[in-house]
Amino acid sequence: MQTLQSWLVDRSGGIEVPPRPQRTHADDEVPRRLVDVSFTCRTVPADRKLGSIERSGFLTPYAIEGMLEDALWMGRGTRVEIRLATDALPEDVGWLKGRLSGLAHRDIVVHVQRDARVRAPVPRLLPAPRRPRVAVAEDNVEMRRLIAATLRGDGYEVVEAGDGTELIARLEALGGAQGPARTAVELIVSDLRMPGLSGMDVLGAIRDGNWRTPFILITAFGDEETHREAEDLGAAAVLDKPFDLERLRTLVHESVPPPMV
Repeated sequence: MQTLQSWLVDRSGGIEVPPRPQRTHADDEVPRRLVDVSFTCRTVPADRKLGSIERSGFLTPYAIEGMLEDALWMGRGTRVEIRLATDALPEDVGWLKGRLSGLAHRDIVVHVQRDARVRAPVPRLLPAPRRPRVAVAEDNVEMRRLIAATLRGDGYEVVEAGDGTELIARLEALGGAQGPARTAVELIVSDLRMPGLSGMDVLGAIRDGNWRTPFILITAFGDEETHREAEDLGAAAVLDKPFDLERLRTLVHESVPPPMV
């Protein structure tokens, strides 16, 4: 029985391998003017059912290497169709054909032409990163607006709620559009006693749900038992009313650093 090793030994010298073209350093350099030329490239395999690979952009060294990799990955019988914008010169077409000529040894056909329909790619604008979001729950409208305005002035995005029930609803609404509600805000600032769910109710609920969101509790009833219960539930801080607004700002900044504004 012939093994793979014996087959290779027996056939050594019997396989005709096309000579690999010698590439010089100059071959790897893309003419400076080409990096501003737009292109489209369609790499089509021999088996059309496999689909094609589409590329577009500017003729940078990275783009040309990508064309080579696509063609070699598709294998023998592949056709590479490249169209250049009309600002490419005839010698540019010739240079690109020469740069890809080594693919002929792999039975890969390269076709390059200029085409007036090729346009410069439109740059994709990445969405601006979201600012850190703080939820403020307080039934006293004036107090809530004062806290919200202060934090907005520090660059935070602020979600306001009049009580714990509204706060939960706002978090769920934000989470529905952007993922789990636990990721809707980076910090929660809440009064203790409010209509509906209290601040302590909300704190207990999110901790039961394994939320790690920092929570600052504000209370006019800052007895020792309240402080202990809040700390046991994992509150970052408990502020007794009346409190210094600068103290609240400091606690917020320590929990979630303000954005660069």
